[in-house]
Amino acid sequence: MLGYIDGTSAYQPGRGAPAVGRALTDTVPDWALTDHALRSVAVLLRDYHRHASTFVTRQRLAWQRPVPAPWRGPLVTHNDPNPANVIFRDGEAVALIDFDLAAPGSVAWELAVAACFWAPLWDERDIEDSRQGRALSRFRLLLDTYGADAALRRDVVRATVAANAWISAIIEDASRDGHVAFSELWSSWADRYARAHQWLRAHRADLISASH
Repeated sequence: MLGYIDGTSAYQPGRGAPAVGRALTDTVPDWALTDHALRSVAVLLRDYHRHASTFVTRQRLAWQRPVPAPWRGPLVTHNDPNPANVIFRDGEAVALIDFDLAAPGSVAWELAVAACFWAPLWDERDIEDSRQGRALSRFRLLLDTYGADAALRRDVVRATVAANAWISAIIEDASRDGHVAFSELWSSWADRYARAHQWLRAHRADLISASH
């Protein structure tokens, strides 16, 4: 089913910029990088999960890219809440679009993926906007606003390394398959995802501390 959602994507491409290849870089406007915007993303995900929990999955349904086994569950998660896939209205997230990667997952998995994009959970040298130096506090803000309990917070931290690997693998695989926009993104961001992987492993204790 197709429909129109009034609002603005948190990704605003420059003229001629490939949609996917630029979605995570300098085309995210300042208003989408605020704590207020982050809180609204957390609320949107919580509301989506509440509604999606009523959907009963069938064993024989095929999914484009299954969630890693440890993080699968009965909840059909979006799995790609990057700025290009979040619609805002008056500075607040109101809708998710582009459900091609949706598949049975878990709340912990979804929040880990969201944190990678929105905190963001990257090496500090790769954060060049207003979020620099604030990844850990924004990680906590995401979990606080969602209303995560202690067990969920622990699971989100555990899922972060796999979430980063999931995101980078999607881009790498599409690049290998010849997708022009993904190829452009992978050529400039492969090292960034490798550094993010190392950062997540090195800062696990910091993430645990920040999540509480």
